[in-house]
Amino acid sequence: MNVLYRGGQETENETHYSGCHEFTGESTIRFDDPDESNSPVAAARAALKGLPPKTQIRVKIDPPINSATAAAGDPITGVVEREVRQKGQILVRKTDRLHGRLLRLEQFMVPAPYWLVAIKFEAIERDGVEEPMQFSPLDDGDRTPPEIQMAGRRMQTSTPQKDLPKAPPGAGIFAFSEVGNLVLDQRFHSTWETK
Repeated sequence: MNVLYRGGQETENETHYSGCHEFTGESTIRFDDPDESNSPVAAARAALKGLPPKTQIRVKIDPPINSATAAAGDPITGVVEREVRQKGQILVRKTDRLHGRLLRLEQFMVPAPYWLVAIKFEAIERDGVEEPMQFSPLDDGDRTPPEIQMAGRRMQTSTPQKDLPKAPPGAGIFAFSEVGNLVLDQRFHSTWETK
């Protein structure tokens, strides 16, 4: 924006935008009230039994999340690593998925470079049917690998602890000592528990 004042003064103001993300959504308005109780999705949902509280599910991230292109609000998918059984019955299969969102993706440079990531899973997809569910993390926190130090003949591990902010309700907050881009993929594992 260029401004020329009556007294002959001139000012110039420039604004640059970079790294912007577009958030979109889709909606459908229906004015009829169809009977969906006979639909295949409704039948599949009715056949599924709810997961009992404190069911532990270990997941890995797929597709990967890359800090170069990701932002808070992006969807995230947790792929179940191994099936969960109770009394001989399969509760969660390896084909099931947890669906959620990135709530926070932030890089810090001081006192040392690290990333802070908050994840919240809000639904489980079983047999192609997605149902809302509340989860809580069991192993969130600092994911910095410990430094191995030699103390005489004994090996000691030391990890500088970070003061992590309180996670939003139902979310896990993870810290990674990384320089440059952070990629969360199938090497990143986390365990979640149903409420």
